[in-house]
Amino acid sequence: MLVGILILQALAGCGSFVRIAYNNIDFGARYMANDYLDLEGEQTDLVRARIDQLHQWHRREELPKYVAAIDELIVRLRRGIEQDDITWATDVIQTRYRAVVRQGINEVAPLIDRVTPDNLARLEKKLAESNATFERDNLQKDAERRRNERLRTLTKRARDWLGDLTTEQEARLAAYADASSPIFSGLLEERKRRHLAVLQALRSNAPGSERAKRLDSLLVHYEQHRSEHYAATSLAWQARLGTLLLDLERSLTAKQRKHLIDRLTFYASELRILARDGT
Repeated sequence: MLVGILILQALAGCGSFVRIAYNNIDFGARYMANDYLDLEGEQTDLVRARIDQLHQWHRREELPKYVAAIDELIVRLRRGIEQDDITWATDVIQTRYRAVVRQGINEVAPLIDRVTPDNLARLEKKLAESNATFERDNLQKDAERRRNERLRTLTKRARDWLGDLTTEQEARLAAYADASSPIFSGLLEERKRRHLAVLQALRSNAPGSERAKRLDSLLVHYEQHRSEHYAATSLAWQARLGTLLLDLERSLTAKQRKHLIDRLTFYASELRILARDGT
């Protein structure tokens, strides 16, 4: 599970270092597992072996699917994006996320019975620290400062993918940043609810296999456990994001479209090499 999360985070910003980042992602996952659980003795070796297996599975099974999705996205970009394409992309991302998280849970399931109260106390502490950092960065800062930081992040990501932006495109990003505030307060509460549910599942007296099923429900089908209010807020935010992407795509210059397709082609090429390395 940690490998999958790290992969999605790392590949988004590693540019020409895609292969280096991916080939070392298991190290990052081991570090995170130890940081969040404070592993001891045999636990360290067992977790390392499971993470290595998950990494091998991901290289063999998932990378080819990522390549196919990128290739399809390029085809769709060349003909022009419509709402159906946004729906398709959302489905692809969700499907791949669910596959990685489910496989991660399957890998760690045999180890759940070895988790100690000290491990869970450490996990609870780290999750609380993570939520405190999220609250500080997204809710406690001055509203204008938070808005400007979100806009800087959005603008940087857009420029990474598209190159120089037009004044109209920058205005669309600014409007999206202005409208994004409500998602964060709801997201903090949602994080806390989900973290509590995960801790309760791990601390239960049920067999490890039953606790793994509960984790699967919480983390793979997370949307089923959302509060009604946050579910509505999240759907509205996703719709707003889809509108932004459509508006940006329809405003692309020929140069920007080429920049985007070239960047996607590069990622697909790198992932093909990585997938072959696992065969």
